[in-house]
Amino acid sequence: MININTFYDFLCKHKIEISFDQLQEIFNKIDIKKEFEKEKQRFTVELWDKESSINGIGAKDIIKSRPYKIDNAFLVYIDGRLVYFQDHNPYVNGYKEIKENEIYDIAFKFTKERIEEETEKAILKKILLMIYIKQGKE
Repeated sequence: MININTFYDFLCKHKIEISFDQLQEIFNKIDIKKEFEKEKQRFTVELWDKESSINGIGAKDIIKSRPYKIDNAFLVYIDGRLVYFQDHNPYVNGYKEIKENEIYDIAFKFTKERIEEETEKAILKKILLMIYIKQGKE
């Protein structure tokens, strides 16, 4: 969840002098939903059929490379580039397979979190740009 406090903590940690009220003024100019939707458009998710090659590596080789059985897996692409191959549940410690009845929920949650991370980065860039522009005018 995108929160102004996250940005304020980051700016303070990196010794960027700005008051919370000044940050609030900048933050209010940013359309969070629009930024989220923009980042969301960069993402594609696919369920892996355990037959298709991934990045030129055959499915059999991928399956053999794991010391465990792959029940289900999904792939997350950003800007058309494969970034995540998720063949286990990322929300439990250790290895836990992804069951067929949970893959959609896990893939959705996992991808939404990645989109939020990318949205935070995009917003931070905008905030920093606005701070530097404002400082240049003073």
